[in-house]
Amino acid sequence: DKFEPVVSYENNGVRPSKVHIFKRKVELKPIIHLNQQNLSMTNYFGNFGKSCKAQIAGQGIKMECDSSPISCANQVLTFSEVAKSDLQFVLFHHINNKGTKTVSHASMKSMDVSLLNEKNKNSDPIPDTYILNQLVSNIYDLDVHRKDVDLIDISLQKMGSGKSVLFCMKGKLFEDNSLIEGAKVFNWK
Repeated sequence: DKFEPVVSYENNGVRPSKVHIFKRKVELKPIIHLNQQNLSMTNYFGNFGKSCKAQIAGQGIKMECDSSPISCANQVLTFSEVAKSDLQFVLFHHINNKGTKTVSHASMKSMDVSLLNEKNKNSDPIPDTYILNQLVSNIYDLDVHRKDVDLIDISLQKMGSGKSVLFCMKGKLFEDNSLIEGAKVFNWK
C-alpha cells in the first residue's frame, strides 16, 4: 500500500517477461555521526576483550589492536528513536595505507547489558550486516600496491531496540595501517 507504481514493461518475445517499477518515499533520518572527536573520546577492545591503542592522526584515529580483525568501543550508546523493526544504513569512512584485500564495515548492535558486563566471549558484537555495492566500493582495496586507499563502506543492518548499543568495526584496520575518519548512521523506519 505504500508503494506507487511508476512504469511497467512487457517483453512478448521468445522468452516473455514483465518488469514493474514502483516507488516509495523512504523515511531516512541521521541518528549519529562519529568523527575524530567522538572516536577519540573512548577506549576500544579487540578479540577476547584485549585493549586496543587508539591515537589521533590527521582527520581521524589510527588503532593498534594485536592483529584483531575486530574492534569495539567500550562506551555503550542509546538511541531512543530507534525501534526494533527499523533498519540502519551505516557509512564507514577510512583510508588504508595500502590495499588489504579485506571487506571492512562498521556496525552498531543493541546488546544485553549483562553480556557486556560478563565479557562473554561467545556473544557476537557484529550483527547480520549486509554490505552494499561490495564489488564496487572495495575494488581499489584489492590492489595491495595501491597507496592511500580511500574507502566508504556502506552496509545495511538491524540494530535492535536502540538500547545498550555497541559500536564495532571489522576488517584489516587495526595494525596502525588505516586512518579511521568516522561513521554516519541513518535510521530507516
